Amino acid sequence: HLQLTMADSSSGASACKLGAAFFDQDCNALARALLGQRLVRVSEKSRVSGRIVEVECYLGRGDAASHSSNGKRTTRNQPMYMPPATAYVYSIYGMYNCFNISSRGDGNCVLVRALEPLEGQSEMLDRRLNSRSRRARKTTVTETTTDDEGRNSCAGIGCSNFTADVIARSNTTAATKSRSKQLKKHQLCNGPSKLCTALAIDKDTCNKEDLSTSEVLYLEPGDTVPPQRIVSCRRVGINGSGAEARD
Repeated sequence: HLQLTMADSSSGASACKLGAAFFDQDCNALARALLGQRLVRVSEKSRVSGRIVEVECYLGRGDAASHSSNGKRTTRNQPMYMPPATAYVYSIYGMYNCFNISSRGDGNCVLVRALEPLEGQSEMLDRRLNSRSRRARKTTVTETTTDDEGRNSCAGIGCSNFTADVIARSNTTAATKSRSKQLKKHQLCNGPSKLCTALAIDKDTCNKEDLSTSEVLYLEPGDTVPPQRIVSCRRVGINGSGAEARD
């Protein structure tokens, strides 16, 4: 798990993309090289981008936390075995996405965990807001029922507190928008699923894209990051895979 200490950076667009040679590195080397680079997402409506500031390595066959552990191959993890620079986008919990980049070595990839927003911050905020609103409406409808006296009650075991919180947070669109606008710049993309939402990275449009040639998802040269600004620490959220995998 590698993280870049924050510093000022320019938000101007770069003139060129990073090519295949940049991605053709072993997983650890690519992870370090990705820090400071600009991730660009282009849609019909706009271009948004952010500087990569946090990544994680997943080292294939010998990594118990990797989707390709023990050489596992599935339709889902196929991009992990494709050439370096291939985007691997997968869904978690049925509503979130995570974005990875394949590296040299079978089944190896780098998870992009966080960005510093550069271009399109207003659009990123709108996407985060819309995603919150959809989840709140969906949860309110599916997780609540009406009892004999017309009161809302929880339909699932152990979900009453969660449902009540969702209802409170989604009483009106205006209230949700007001709270969402309190998001700070650094909160727009400070998590793997948050950045996917903010940049509209999903399986349908981005999975298996070749970042060295794609017109919709690619990297542009960013900052050169000195080693002393890179923090290495435990990987996040994989305790179930054991201490060795986590550390």
